[in-house]
Amino acid sequence: MLNKKGETITETLISVVIVAIAFIALQTSIIAAGRVNKKANGLIRNFDIRQNATNTNWHLSIKHNDGSVSGNVVTIKKSSGENGYYFY
Repeated sequence: MLNKKGETITETLISVVIVAIAFIALQTSIIAAGRVNKKANGLIRNFDIRQNATNTNWHLSIKHNDGSVSGNVVTIKKSSGENGYYFY
């Protein structure tokens, strides 16, 4: 008669270790994602036109493959952000 009692305990312990490692990896990735989101939250701003926006007219020209040029006047609104960046 063969005794498989030790084999079952070993399989169970290895399974528990694998589950524990997977759980730790999941928790680590959740914590890392939270830290990245916290840092990014201060940097990312929704695009909006601020009250201090200035209008600038630019002439946009497009040169076609056949050599012809077409253009139009484009109005661009420029406003400065809180962190020194400009929004167009």
